[in-house]
Amino acid sequence: MTDAVTCWTLIRDSNEGDGAARDLFAQRYTSPISAYLKARWRGTRLIEVVADATQDVFVELFKDGGVMQRADDRYEGGFRSLLFAVVRNVARRFEERRKVSLDRRATSAGLDDRPVAGDSASRIFDKKFAAGMMKLAAEAMRTAAEGEAATRRYKLLRERFAKGRPIREVAELWDVSPDQLHRDYALAREEFRVALRGVIAEHCDGTQAELDRRSEELLELLG
Repeated sequence: MTDAVTCWTLIRDSNEGDGAARDLFAQRYTSPISAYLKARWRGTRLIEVVADATQDVFVELFKDGGVMQRADDRYEGGFRSLLFAVVRNVARRFEERRKVSLDRRATSAGLDDRPVAGDSASRIFDKKFAAGMMKLAAEAMRTAAEGEAATRRYKLLRERFAKGRPIREVAELWDVSPDQLHRDYALAREEFRVALRGVIAEHCDGTQAELDRRSEELLELLG
């Protein structure tokens, strides 16, 4: 597997039979796939075969002559759109094959937009995919951190978002000036945005302005 582990290098390496690449691909993208299927099939007997359908998605992606052998970074809408299209097609195939009894208000084609606990299945997919992008951005920021100050900024973001601690509490714990920590926090947020733009660029093509817009959309999606 190559050192630059983007979604497209994972696809290429997986198609070349790299087991580690396929494992990493599954590790990164199983969450949005299974979350979408669970939301789409909630209240039907298909909920029992989410794991099987998730595996079928990966079979569809990597089989000989499959989607991934034809895909590249010029795919319209980027990797997220490609993955969503494959997952939705697999879901519809399961529904047709098993002739599942669906909610009277929803056809198979309309299940993407059926409300589930306040969100549609497609929006749940988007949120899980976005959460994965945030995790990759955090990993990129941690890897890029050089020196004590940069490492402290990365840890500060973790304290704020993973643990929910306010700046003043972190300042007390670390015995540093709150004013300094606020400055560090502003810089850390900008460093994270740069890392996030890099991750998004690995998943879709676009100008700098378009990547910035997608970054903001992901941040808004997760609140």
